[in-house]
Amino acid sequence: MMATRALLAAMVGLAMVGCGAPGGGLLLTPVPADKRLEETDLRSDPGWFIMDKIVIVDAEGLLANAEMGPMFGQKENPVSLFTEKLQKARDDADVKGVIVRINSPGGTVAASDIMHRELLAFRKARPDVRVAALILDVGASGGYYLACGAEKIYAMPSSLTGSIGVIFQTFSLQGMLAKIGVTTDAITSGKNKDMASPLRDRNAEELKILHGLVDNYYQTFLGVVLEGRKNSAVKVTRETLTGGEAPLADGRVFTGNQAQAVGLVDEVLYPEQVIARVKKDANITRGKVVIYGRPLGYKGTIYAGGNIAPAGAPSTVNLLNVDLSTVLDPRQPKFLYLWTTPQP
Repeated sequence: MMATRALLAAMVGLAMVGCGAPGGGLLLTPVPADKRLEETDLRSDPGWFIMDKIVIVDAEGLLANAEMGPMFGQKENPVSLFTEKLQKARDDADVKGVIVRINSPGGTVAASDIMHRELLAFRKARPDVRVAALILDVGASGGYYLACGAEKIYAMPSSLTGSIGVIFQTFSLQGMLAKIGVTTDAITSGKNKDMASPLRDRNAEELKILHGLVDNYYQTFLGVVLEGRKNSAVKVTRETLTGGEAPLADGRVFTGNQAQAVGLVDEVLYPEQVIARVKKDANITRGKVVIYGRPLGYKGTIYAGGNIAPAGAPSTVNLLNVDLSTVLDPRQPKFLYLWTTPQP
């Protein structure tokens, strides 16, 4: 008991004295045991008994079916969190609109596909709810794949989107190992069991197999885009995606304005304008905008971030500073819907 009191006294002292920096200190905050999502109002039309809601659901950072987040802080599985938010919105009869706010360069093929399917399932379960995707800084590759599950896709002029395609990143250390006199042997049940091993080069047959897998995932991506953009004002066809001198689906990215011109997004709008558009489409006369978050995850404005990254941390790749170790782990090669460039 005395030791506990001494520890508490020391912690209170640190909180009062600070950590040596001006205005610094140790903030002791009780954490509730119930971590179920809470709803926070971002804004509301004037008046009493405002019931109709537009929910902002975030999809940010790398899309991977794995826990991600700061080393010392709350971690979340982006796929699980996204699904949980959609389920909460689905079960709320007052929800009339959903805005999927995307700030992601994509992620794994599986995670992108699951989140896209969950969004389609939400629309099927709640056909009365208007669903829009809003691309912020980046909504590329798997981020765009997800956006195609919405009724409408909006982007800002400065947004980057597109990067339709698949990447399977691998490498070979065989040459380096030979220089230092190291040889490796893999005892396998079949000749192609270790075809993605970084310890040796790939032969022609293995490259053909891997290219076949990449093409299969690529065709799936094309199908998602064609289905999601079938009602776009600018017609998106298989020919515009893959044919001609400048196909849309060769992995390139587009600004918001460029994406609208070729039919990848419906309109270039800012967040406030998207909210107004969804409100109009949902026939909401008086309503409010809400967001879901864990306890302590306060959100002050419509530009507030989601739950994956810690406060103040960047949430973007390329232009975004995102740790790629989760998806580019050589021990676990992955097929990716991801826009990325080599990181220094």
